[in-house]
Amino acid sequence: MLKIDALSVTYGGLLALDQVSIRADEGEFIAIVGPNGAGKSTLFKAISGTVAAASGTISLDGTDLLAVAPPMRPHRGIAHVPEGRQVFKSLSVADNIAMGAWPLAPRAAEWTQTLERVHALFPVLAERRDQLAGTLSGGEQQMLAIARALAGKPRLLLLDEPSMGLSPRIADLIFDCIQTVHKTEGMTVVLVEQRAVEALSSCNRGYVLESGRIVLQGSQADLLGDDRVRKVYLGR
Repeated sequence: MLKIDALSVTYGGLLALDQVSIRADEGEFIAIVGPNGAGKSTLFKAISGTVAAASGTISLDGTDLLAVAPPMRPHRGIAHVPEGRQVFKSLSVADNIAMGAWPLAPRAAEWTQTLERVHALFPVLAERRDQLAGTLSGGEQQMLAIARALAGKPRLLLLDEPSMGLSPRIADLIFDCIQTVHKTEGMTVVLVEQRAVEALSSCNRGYVLESGRIVLQGSQADLLGDDRVRKVYLGR
């Protein structure tokens, strides 16, 4: 499905990603862990097209994604939940979710089904449908950001630090919902997360990104059993 090969990205002459190669097969849950400044968010921005690749390739189902204009990439089935949520604070909860459905322009019956689907995952959003997004709590805004992404019925869901700034209880709830989406809908999920225990415990395969380079990759069992991962990222 998603294949990234030897991807490099530079910022002002500095190398943010250096020859990064990653793949996510149809229906897989991929976790990418690493410290702050490792290039995790830059990787997602390159997939979405908000930063340019210096070299390398990104393909989706065999199509060169770098040749697709960034505004058209959601139409290819990609949804990106950015770091920091970035909801439209001056719009209502309902309007935020509707913005996520823009790539589909769904008919009324389909839209009703979509709302039922996201409200089943996040019942609080149904209760707050007319509330301005900027007045929600941090956890509710994260739920809204994920619901907005799901409204477009993506095939590939990119989640950038969904637990950032949340209490452990709310973060656990978010992770449970992400796993539910993956298991019930068979959606391909790529998760960037500093909470390595939760990320690696959820994934099929994972990658460790440090200083813009992939330093380790493997199955869930391989990474959870790796001594370096256990010491540096799992605190064991």
